[in-house]
Amino acid sequence: MAAYHKLAECLLRCGQTEEALQVAEKAKARTLAEIMQTGKIDPKKRMTAEERRREEQLRERLTRLGIFLRSLQSQPNPDQKRLKQLLAQIAEARKAYESFRRELYLKHPDLAALRVELPPLSIAQLTQLVPDGRVAILEFLLGDDHSFVFVITRQNERATITTHHLKVRRDDVTKLVKSFRERLQNRAFRLPEASTLYDLLIAPIEKALSGKTILCLVPDGVLWEVPFAALKDKSGKFLVERFAIAYAPSLTTLSAMQKVTRQRSEMRKGQLLALAYPSFGATRKIELPLRGTFEELPQTEREAKAIAALFGKNAQVYLRNQATEERFKEEATRYRILHIATHAIFDASNPLYSGLLLARGKNEDGILEAWEIADMDLNAELLVLSACETARGVIKEGEGLVGFGWAIFVAGCPSSLLTQWQVADKSTAELMVAFYRYWRTKGLSKAEALQQAQLNLLHGKPWAHPFFWSSFVLIGDWR
Repeated sequence: MAAYHKLAECLLRCGQTEEALQVAEKAKARTLAEIMQTGKIDPKKRMTAEERRREEQLRERLTRLGIFLRSLQSQPNPDQKRLKQLLAQIAEARKAYESFRRELYLKHPDLAALRVELPPLSIAQLTQLVPDGRVAILEFLLGDDHSFVFVITRQNERATITTHHLKVRRDDVTKLVKSFRERLQNRAFRLPEASTLYDLLIAPIEKALSGKTILCLVPDGVLWEVPFAALKDKSGKFLVERFAIAYAPSLTTLSAMQKVTRQRSEMRKGQLLALAYPSFGATRKIELPLRGTFEELPQTEREAKAIAALFGKNAQVYLRNQATEERFKEEATRYRILHIATHAIFDASNPLYSGLLLARGKNEDGILEAWEIADMDLNAELLVLSACETARGVIKEGEGLVGFGWAIFVAGCPSSLLTQWQVADKSTAELMVAFYRYWRTKGLSKAEALQQAQLNLLHGKPWAHPFFWSSFVLIGDWR
């Protein structure tokens, strides 16, 4: 990636702004861009009968072990020795499955990477991304010595690109972001990093943002972890008070996502599918080693029912024992909007094994993992994960943030509403219902609806602290 960064910097110094942006795009979300433009390759079409049988065996073993583990964890006093053995077996089964996939990719290289050369975005395509004068796209490029931001706006019926130098280095901003996140999650009264990050990232381009009301951010590296909504300007205003904010992995993927949104509209029969308040068994809780105890969330039932009321007969809600992993996999492809309200568990070592806790069914372990979502073919316009830390992941050079959001895009869903840290259930329910109300009944875009929902909490006494509202991020097609 260093080569891309250096080349982009050289082009900028030569005044070749459009070419520099194209180089920056080549360094972002490569796999996502290829999948969304050319479609997912179905591995089974290239696999031999023996390879298909082997994959089925490996996946069945993973599922079976997961069911055993969930059953054991639901017992009042689980056998700790057996629990340890099961965890070791699951780790071994995951390694075996990943090893099989690597071998498969060696035999069939086109499964691992779609060997296509994506054409650079044209000015006409960029113009479609900024439909009017209210919208600005900010694409960041962090360097070890120099950082830049591309500002894309619409003037005289076409997109224009300007660049601005940012006086910040990658290492410096990483320290600031880590400190900011820690203070936010601890609900600290003073948040000096909110102003410092604003001064470094937004203040240099304030003039270019005059008259804008919607920001689409294409982060780079650690900037994926910045809750931009909570940055503060010199007047003390939060950024969310001035702009509706959305995130995108790259301009290339954003263009593909908007195309997907248009194409998929005829493939959906229902409006809303919601799963909430899943049953966790007789103990009404799940104990996960090294991750903590997760109790059932009654508040999510009220959240789901209040949201469903906005859709009337066009909503399907599954609660308690019906809110199963099987149910989601069987029915999700038929709906425009998918909403899951439950606990999430984040796997820092392998974010695609992060999971959503649902009710356990007959054939699944009740943990819907990110890689399982990526394997699906969704026709939804939006997937909302009303759970903790669903916007977290591992930042990979050339890919961006790999986690739930990445998996949702691979599944074919062009936008998601996720959370950056552990959130409070009551304020989350309040925000979610408000988001759907503004989007469903007020005719606002998804980004504007989220902004208004966040402002509701900001201007209310119980949940004014940015801990409660700035964790929520819209990723993908913001319209």
